[in-house]
Amino acid sequence: MIKAYKGFNKDLTCTMGHGRFQYKENEWMEEPKANCAMNGFHCCYNPLDCLSYYRDFSKSAYYVVNADGDIHEDGSDTKIACTRIKLVKKLTMEEFVAHALIYMSDHPYLETNSIVKSENAYGEVRDGFWIVRGKNPRCMAPIGTIVGMAQEAIDSKEIVAMTVYKVDGERYLHDVAYLVNGEEAVS
Repeated sequence: MIKAYKGFNKDLTCTMGHGRFQYKENEWMEEPKANCAMNGFHCCYNPLDCLSYYRDFSKSAYYVVNADGDIHEDGSDTKIACTRIKLVKKLTMEEFVAHALIYMSDHPYLETNSIVKSENAYGEVRDGFWIVRGKNPRCMAPIGTIVGMAQEAIDSKEIVAMTVYKVDGERYLHDVAYLVNGEEAVS
């Protein structure tokens, strides 16, 4: 059994090779075959890869899932197909970002998802969150934005510090850049 992540429409439906499939929480669902290009239940090891298929948080739901049975990997990203799947926990945006940071920390040398900004993130936010990774990451974002930061070691890509916070207008201000330790970034 493998822990993975899956995105859905808000009503927990997805399009499969043979039409729309209705998922249910905390129940094992089964398919006879798993092939990333054709059949089975699709999910991803990296939560950020789910955004390639279900990008909009306002129209989608994201879950931690258990993938089991026959498992097929396609090698293009961390997407897999499996013959058995169970929806374990629905993720809030903050939890989704935290899981993405943990995945990066567990796999520091894998190619970083294109959604992750390098060193700095400033300005408008498309998806309601920023994830920034680097040796000295910093972020300035609009009110309501979820920010995740991962700081790498000076001499490697290993993650040495992480944080997730919401730009709330009180503790974290929209017109201030912050570092991974929560302090204001000095220009």
